[in-house]
Amino acid sequence: MKLTYGELLDKLGVSPVLSGYETKPWQYYDAEKEIICAAEVRVMDGDCDEVEAEIMLDKGLKEDGTSDMEIIMWLQAKKSANGKYTIHNCRFEGKNFVNELPSWENKICRFFKAVVREIKSGHIPDFDEIKEETMKDKGGAGQGGQGGGRAPKIKGNQLLNDMKRGGAGF
Repeated sequence: MKLTYGELLDKLGVSPVLSGYETKPWQYYDAEKEIICAAEVRVMDGDCDEVEAEIMLDKGLKEDGTSDMEIIMWLQAKKSANGKYTIHNCRFEGKNFVNELPSWENKICRFFKAVVREIKSGHIPDFDEIKEETMKDKGGAGQGGQGGGRAPKIKGNQLLNDMKRGGAGF
């Protein structure tokens, strides 16, 4: 997936376009459960050649006093020589996610955008539900859908000519 800078930020739910070294954060704190969910998109340099996106879940402190923070997702996109951006690194649920699924770049961007939507609406996201919704294929050839080939083109003259030659038609 090769995208322009604006297309990449749009897929991640960022508007307006960020400048160099700029960050777009989203955060929601559930006081009842004492959980913080944060997501952010960061431009890592002044020339906007590298963009990172991350989702974190902070459940406070464990009984031993250490932080109970989990990085749900992290991705890194870099600009190539042709000026388009490609996601080079991605970790999802603690594992490398690069090339794990067909159209993995689109799926991880849909996941990120859905999490941001939940945070903006004032909810701690249900990551399992969002994963189920955003990681499935939308159908079509080669993506687990019905697919199928093209419909055959039948010309009416061919059928009529067959009947004129003494054929029975169908």
